[in-house]
Amino acid sequence: MSELAGPDAEAPPPEDQIVAILTRLTDKWNGWIDMPGFDEREERTEPLPILPEEISPKKEKLLEIQTSMLPQVKQQLNNLLRAFGLGEDAPKDSSPQLAEVLDIMTKFGPAIDHINSAIDYLAPWRIEGVVYRTTSLDANDGTLKKIRTDYLKSDLLILLNEKFERGYFFKTSNDIRGLFLNYMEYIRSGQLYPDHPSHFEDDESKPKLKDRIIQQTALICRKVDTMIDRSTRSDLGMLQVDWKLFVGYMSDLLPRFTSTTQALKKANKPEPATPDQSDIPNDLPRLVKALVIKLLEQAVILVKLNRIFLNKLLDTPTRKTPITIGGNLSSNLLAQLRGNAREVTCQIEYLARDLIEIAKAQHITIDLARGIIRDIARAARGIDREWKLLPNLILPPASAVDPPSGQAVFDDLFSDIIPPFNLAFQNIMDTSDSLLCLLQEKLPQSHHGRFDARGDDGLTFH
Repeated sequence: MSELAGPDAEAPPPEDQIVAILTRLTDKWNGWIDMPGFDEREERTEPLPILPEEISPKKEKLLEIQTSMLPQVKQQLNNLLRAFGLGEDAPKDSSPQLAEVLDIMTKFGPAIDHINSAIDYLAPWRIEGVVYRTTSLDANDGTLKKIRTDYLKSDLLILLNEKFERGYFFKTSNDIRGLFLNYMEYIRSGQLYPDHPSHFEDDESKPKLKDRIIQQTALICRKVDTMIDRSTRSDLGMLQVDWKLFVGYMSDLLPRFTSTTQALKKANKPEPATPDQSDIPNDLPRLVKALVIKLLEQAVILVKLNRIFLNKLLDTPTRKTPITIGGNLSSNLLAQLRGNAREVTCQIEYLARDLIEIAKAQHITIDLARGIIRDIARAARGIDREWKLLPNLILPPASAVDPPSGQAVFDDLFSDIIPPFNLAFQNIMDTSDSLLCLLQEKLPQSHHGRFDARGDDGLTFH
């Protein structure tokens, strides 16, 4: 390139440079999902003890993450919104400040990498699975417990890409990757400038992309606040953030179950057209449909009971949970508490995904019927493990003259839902067993394929 032409003579337009950075970052964060090595910490089979002289520097780094690094993410996202001319304080009909957008985007990726490295510095090793054991990270300073640094790590990854949240299938892309994808569409569709036709649409029912970007930015900033808040809480408070999130997941499932069940009850014919089923007994589709509807209705009971169980573990403005967990628990025990509740919630979500997919397709296979049984069994095992673990970790009220045992506190709090929960698991397991037996007995061998609900094998019901 000629020096007379100047350094920027052949540079692509700023819009193209911005899209290139957005594309690189969204591809990078999506690629981590399929890369076992995205977590670059040393993998160990035994915990790595923390040395006494490391405690103060690590505490300082944690404070820097909480008070500087993460708040800067919020600031940069809001600056980006404003530079695009979309912020509340942006002048009306203002043109985007593309030079500022490009400057923000150039710095954003390295800033995220810096936060990731800082979190890894707190606990520079990992153990596959939820095996933490007691370490000096637990013993010397509770704020540096291994599970706390792993929470920070997973929270950051989920902030970048919700797909890192295992088991939650009904995601809304309220993550930074989803936000950046919307910015890319905003640029490519020409909506950067005030004269774009979409800015003059009067259809209030049609959400505008710019409104979606504004809403996403606000939601992501609240997630950053939650991430910071969790890192400063007590051990119980740290777990309660998860439990509150799971309550929200369960609440999100209920309208999906309702609409799916209603649609299936009204359905009269399969949609779309399905392969020949002339060799299938005439009454089998009707019987299968009745069992699928019953499973949907029974799954709703599980969802509601799990939500009640989790809510009893949460503090509310009007009620404080009687569950008290001491601050001296190891990361291993805390991880078990976290893992059991997550397992129950995830398996119920797996069950919801499978049942809703089957109902919408009006098609089921023997393999899917077996999968339903697995989902239910794993959820039941998870809740049973939680019920056995919790009483051993509950502390009696400090003010009690004759303090009750942890088991007594647990029984008093959960005695009203444990029997219904056990009954609900038994009922839905019986129904799923009946469905599998019916398919195995009456479905011709030629239809015993291992395809999903959209496959050509199995049974279509209507």
